[in-house]
Amino acid sequence: MQPGACGRVPRPRRTLCARSRPESPRPAPAVRRPARSPPPRPSRPPLRRPARSRRPRHRRRRRHRLRPSRPRRSRRPSHHRRHPLRSLLRRRPIPLRRRVSRRHSRTPRPLTRLRRRIRNRRRSPREPDPGLAPSGSHESGHMSQVLPRHFTGAYQECRRFADGKDDTLESRVAVVGPGGSGKTTLLRTIEQRLQRQGVRTTTLESTTVIDGVPREHVVIADDLHLLEESQLDALSARAFDQQAGLLVATRPWPTPPGIVEILRSLESTRPTIVLEEVARSAVTAYIHSQGLAITDQCVDSLLRGTGGIAWLMTQSLIAYGHHSCGSHIDHDELMHSIAVRINHRLSLVDEPVRAMIERLSLGTWDWQAVRRDPGSSREHVSAAFAEGLALRDGILPPLVRSAARRSISTPRLVELGTASGDGTPAGIAGDLVQDPELRLRLGAIGGDPLGAALAACADALLDSDPRSAGEMYRAAAALGSDGPALALREALAAWSAGELDTAARIIDGLLVEPETRDRDDVLGAAAAIWAARGMMTTASELYASNPRTGQAAAVQAQVAHAGAGATPQLTWSPEPTHGTPEALTSPTTLGTAMRSLDHGLRASLERDAAQAALSDLVQASELYTSAGVVGPMSELPAVIGTIVAVGAGDLTTAAQIIGSAVEDGQGGIWARRRLLLWQAWLATQSEDPARARQALERSERLPGRGSPRDEFLRQVVIIQLARRYRDLPTLQAAWDAGRESTHHVEMDLYTLLPLGTLIDSASRLGDSDTLAVHLARGLDILDRLGEPPLWSAHLRWAGIQQGILLNAPETIAPHARALVAMSGASPVARKMADAGRVWVSVLSGSVDTDAVEAVARELGTVGLAWDGARMASHAARRTNDRKDAARLLACARDLHPQEQSAPPPIAPASAPSATPDENTSTAAAAKQPQVSLSRRELDVAHLILQGKTYAEIGDTIYISPRTVEHHVARIRRRLSATSRSDLVAKLRIVVSEHSGHNGEGPNLVPGSDGNHPSPHPQASGKTPMA
Repeated sequence: MQPGACGRVPRPRRTLCARSRPESPRPAPAVRRPARSPPPRPSRPPLRRPARSRRPRHRRRRRHRLRPSRPRRSRRPSHHRRHPLRSLLRRRPIPLRRRVSRRHSRTPRPLTRLRRRIRNRRRSPREPDPGLAPSGSHESGHMSQVLPRHFTGAYQECRRFADGKDDTLESRVAVVGPGGSGKTTLLRTIEQRLQRQGVRTTTLESTTVIDGVPREHVVIADDLHLLEESQLDALSARAFDQQAGLLVATRPWPTPPGIVEILRSLESTRPTIVLEEVARSAVTAYIHSQGLAITDQCVDSLLRGTGGIAWLMTQSLIAYGHHSCGSHIDHDELMHSIAVRINHRLSLVDEPVRAMIERLSLGTWDWQAVRRDPGSSREHVSAAFAEGLALRDGILPPLVRSAARRSISTPRLVELGTASGDGTPAGIAGDLVQDPELRLRLGAIGGDPLGAALAACADALLDSDPRSAGEMYRAAAALGSDGPALALREALAAWSAGELDTAARIIDGLLVEPETRDRDDVLGAAAAIWAARGMMTTASELYASNPRTGQAAAVQAQVAHAGAGATPQLTWSPEPTHGTPEALTSPTTLGTAMRSLDHGLRASLERDAAQAALSDLVQASELYTSAGVVGPMSELPAVIGTIVAVGAGDLTTAAQIIGSAVEDGQGGIWARRRLLLWQAWLATQSEDPARARQALERSERLPGRGSPRDEFLRQVVIIQLARRYRDLPTLQAAWDAGRESTHHVEMDLYTLLPLGTLIDSASRLGDSDTLAVHLARGLDILDRLGEPPLWSAHLRWAGIQQGILLNAPETIAPHARALVAMSGASPVARKMADAGRVWVSVLSGSVDTDAVEAVARELGTVGLAWDGARMASHAARRTNDRKDAARLLACARDLHPQEQSAPPPIAPASAPSATPDENTSTAAAAKQPQVSLSRRELDVAHLILQGKTYAEIGDTIYISPRTVEHHVARIRRRLSATSRSDLVAKLRIVVSEHSGHNGEGPNLVPGSDGNHPSPHPQASGKTPMA
């Protein structure tokens, strides 16, 4: 062939070669018709090429010369391009005899089939049978066609028949179960299997002639208990024939003779399938097969609520998809939605059965009627079981019980509540209190017996659930019960729930009535309310203006008078003499406890009877707890005993008193918060911050709101922890948050210990004016009581500390003289006086190491270890001997051990901010590997980040500044820090990583924040202790 104009040899036309032709003789040529010439194409105007960009001519010629000699191909628009499969198809050899039309050339047949296949995939699948499982189920074979979509009580039986595991005769089966247990579903499953095996079935209808059905056919009869007697006779005859197929289902009640004969005949060929309560394995198997996300706790909760009744479990699993339980394991919302269906089924049962279920739900079942007619009662229980509303033994599931209660009308509730078998409403009393909705409806019900029952129930709930008890007292009063008596009990319930305003309103109404019964209880409640509000003086005045008749009320009055410092009213009750009514009666636990409290409180106010007072108060606290008294009181015996034990320097006995009261629940639910707060305060004094925080958290988790007195004590504990274990900014924040609580209470004898610790913190912050009024009032109370050492020593010591911190020596002298005066009667006061004398000498510049260490350790033995550590730390800073400084610092660490797992401190507001160089170094330090620092090095690192100097760091953690310098140098070498900014940046990374991984903050003693007062000038050369 000759090459073309472009130099390429044209491709030859594809023709059938001779090798591919058949060897048979060639047929005679047929007459060919002349081929029709294609119609002429319409003339088109010549296409004009788009104008090229104006480029230099030499470049165009150069590009033309470098391009190979080949014909230019016309570029089609994108919407005119052929399909990618078209090019593949055109490369295949196509015989010449196949003439492809223009339409097929544009859309090849393989592409058409591909499009058709894709279009078929997009079509929606066939809708499955609503009663069966979806076709996409992972069940193998034909199980997807026979298993039910929803759970039923016959789920395991259906699986066994669907899997073909049941090889027994399937044409003669009897199924017995309560309503909704899955009998119909099981019959349908067996029917479908029989039909797949080629067995013809006949469903029994009202027009079906049973005798005319062939023996090889299987008759399916559901709900035998609803059939007529003639149909039962025909089915009984067919069941007697062993070769006739028969599938039946019935309820366990009623059981007429015809049904019994049918079941016995079928029992001879195959055991009857009995469907009762649902097993947990069946529920978990269904959940696994459906891929439902239901936890084991939810399954157990559903089984408990439904009692395993099949139809209730079915409705629960159906409703589970519509009501998410979240974190509520009780499924309240889900159970409420099912209660509607239960009420509907209750409305369909017979009236005797419904009445029995209502009485069982309220606990008012007439057992005497059961004894009179046991047969009728058995039938009612069997009917309830057959309806799926009770278990076989007559017990109602919790879900049915709750729904039946809510469905009872108000007149019916009155009838059932007041007409029990023995003529009393005691049966309803134990159950109505558990249903909030019924309690709300009780206000509209009349009847004195029901009101008395509600009051009895409220008495039982007064200690465990005072809010519910208050609601029931109000409901009982609305029913016409005794008003004043219920009003007092309602006030006690409000007091226990922490609702002081509500209790005060009720008590005020009772106080104005002169003929109020239980006058002593009303006075005790009113005085306790005033004391809880922080107004002990008002409580004392209340007792002084109202006469008392009982010994317990007299002792409570003495507690209030002593707390307020009311000396004229503080007249101790004489001992019961022979012939008095109190002496004639046998001593009770409460009476003995109050008498011991009287003796202990009286002895504690004397100067030399500490041990006798402590012994009586310990006994009073134990007996008061054993008496189980939950009524209000101005102050608890355990608190009074704890305060006296601390005043005597016996912190071990104090911890035992308050710990036993907390564990045994002294005073009831209202006293728990106060006892826990006192336990937290005592743990702080005992250098146990972990236990203090634990008790504080337990008190904060209690329901309700604390009284102003309890809130003051809570803020004192928080400030005390910040003072001793945190830094100065944290202390300032705690004081700002708790200062408001000091304005809502007035100090009394039982709040002087917390006031002393609060004075130290306020003086450290320079805000002593806030507590000046409280300190003056406390000193006035002690002065009126004769300065008892057990109560006044700690407040005097707080006054000395305030003078030292404020650099005011003139304020120290009165407190020092009071401590010296009490030294002969109180060992604690003597040690405080010695410590104050040594402390003043240290501040004046004279440091005697032996005396300082001895006095500091003596303070630790009486519960003042924190103060002893502070004094040793001060002395270590002012001595010039390094050995003495190390010795004193070791003493300080022994007295005030560092907290092992403290929360991270609040960064001080005055901490230096990062400079641009520090930010750059921080970014570079983030790439450094983690470096582990020791505990002491981490303490130093935290204080460096707070901007403290070496001297301040040493004073904070009781080490010398030279030791701090060595720690910093070691840290710098470990972190490879090149400058101070680089060291600060890397320390931030290391400290943040340590706090994030271990959840621990610095191991510091934040109370010693490095800003200690300087020694005040001694112009005259005399110390205040002289």
